[in-house]
Amino acid sequence: MDILVIDAEGSGGMAHYASGLAEGLSWHRPAMLYTIASDDGLVPGSLTGRWMDLTRRGARVRRYYNPMRFSRLARYLGRTYQPRIVHVTSHIPAMAGMFEVLRSQGVRTVGTVHDPKPHHETRTSWSEFKTRIDYSLMLPRALARCDAIHV
Repeated sequence: MDILVIDAEGSGGMAHYASGLAEGLSWHRPAMLYTIASDDGLVPGSLTGRWMDLTRRGARVRRYYNPMRFSRLARYLGRTYQPRIVHVTSHIPAMAGMFEVLRSQGVRTVGTVHDPKPHHETRTSWSEFKTRIDYSLMLPRALARCDAIHV
């Protein structure tokens, strides 16, 4: 496998984009799309984890902000597919650990940034706080670990 395109959204415009990217790349090099499932078994089923899944916000925090989940995913993808390049098309805050693990395995990493500046679609205090943390801390940390950035 030369190129592995990763989509963490699984639906909507981001999934369509990732699918088209993987298909276009496959015309030139062996490429495939890997979609991260919401319950992929990569997070241990602890009591805290089960409690967090009872709430919508808790499940989302566990899915998008758990760096251990993405480190495990990186090891799994490296062993299973042995890609030369991993291109992540989704904005997932906890992907810094995934990029670190992949790079330690000799895999080149590319991150796509669709929105360099955050949208202000929802004005709740939680969404404002989350957006501020994502764009000021998490996203720069993850992108600093990429070999290339696609905007």
